[in-house]
This record gives sequence, C-alpha cells and structure tokens, in this order.
Amino acid sequence: MDANDYYKASDLKSFRVKNSLRGRELSLDEIKSLIASCLEEETVIGLRDAAVISVLRGSGIRREELAELDKKEVDLEKRPESLPESSLFL
Repeated sequence: MDANDYYKASDLKSFRVKNSLRGRELSLDEIKSLIASCLEEETVIGLRDAAVISVLRGSGIRREELAELDKKEVDLEKRPESLPESSLFL
C-alpha cells in the first residue's frame, strides 16, 4: 500500500458493530423446572438434556463450548473443590 492509498483508507469513518447477548439469564427456579421436566420423560434423551442444562449451569461454559467438547477432554473425577457433586443436578 502506498502513501496515497494509506491516507485514503485512514480517512474512512470507523464504525462499531453492536455485539449484544441474546436471551436472558434464567432464574434458579426456571433451571430446576427445566431439569425436572427433562427427567420426567424417563428417557435417555431426557437424561442427556438434564445433564446438558446442569453442565451449562454448573460450569458457566457457553453452548458452543459444550457442543465442541470432546469426551476425551472431560474428567469427571477431577472437579474443583468449590463445585460439590450434588451441584450437577442442583
């Protein structure tokens, strides 16, 4: 890029892209209700969904991070001391 092109480019107005979060934070009662609803199904899918909700709630990871998680990366034996075993199902 020569000096003339640089000055033309630097003369352009900058703009901001609004990158806001979508949705809202669920209350603890709403999360408990979702998990109970999943477990009422008494199916593998219901159990899976309850586990997904529990992991999202308990760990704070995002949906995309959970979706990209590999089984080899999960160590159920290694848990922070601040995270009690019962917190997975509230």
